[in-house]
Amino acid sequence: MNLKGFSHLPAAKKVFTNTNIFSIKSRTSKKERKCCNCKKTISAGQSYQEIVGRHFGKTRTWRFCNTCAIQKDVVDEVYRRA
Repeated sequence: MNLKGFSHLPAAKKVFTNTNIFSIKSRTSKKERKCCNCKKTISAGQSYQEIVGRHFGKTRTWRFCNTCAIQKDVVDEVYRRA
């Protein structure tokens, strides 16, 4: 799985070192959550990107707000075109 697009996000260095990714999904929040990158609140009803993986032997879930997920998608597109 190509995760180069996350390299610009501060949380990405912690998230994707020694990590096996199981899924990356767009979801709609049913309750308030925090973005793993910018720490802003993801309100109920807002969409966000959820990544589930195994990090140092523990299953973890990371959530990114739309702003951080869009930044990741833009960087992914730049890498694809290079």
